[in-house]
Amino acid sequence: MKKFIYFSGVISLIIFLCGDIMKINHWPGANLTVSGGLGSFAVLFLPLAVHAAWRTNGKRHLPLYLAGLTSIFINVVAAMFKICHYPGASILLLTAIPLPFMLFLPVFLYYHVKGDAIPLKSFLGVMFLLLYMVVFSALLAVGTGQ
Repeated sequence: MKKFIYFSGVISLIIFLCGDIMKINHWPGANLTVSGGLGSFAVLFLPLAVHAAWRTNGKRHLPLYLAGLTSIFINVVAAMFKICHYPGASILLLTAIPLPFMLFLPVFLYYHVKGDAIPLKSFLGVMFLLLYMVVFSALLAVGTGQ
């Protein structure tokens, strides 16, 4: 099962990167390739990875996993909409920017304060990941007034 999860993640990211190269060069089929890569990442890889982590760590972290999955899923879909210039991308992206801070961060901090075995390395890693997501989403949202 883990091999399939890793394989699906790598394949979806390779498809996405090929779509990005096609989009930069203005080749036909770029939107379909980008949508296929990010779509398979969001619909196939993310739920499978969260399910595997949930089965490994038990049911006590279920709200944390669901909050993380929801936040990442909406951010990936918003980025896909913005990259492919689909309608509603600006609204979706502006909704996705604060979502990790309103949904995921309180749940994560609850589990961190509760002392449920979240080491300092993981805490700092999550904080840097959230910072990266904000900067990336904000840079995508810069051109929303087109």
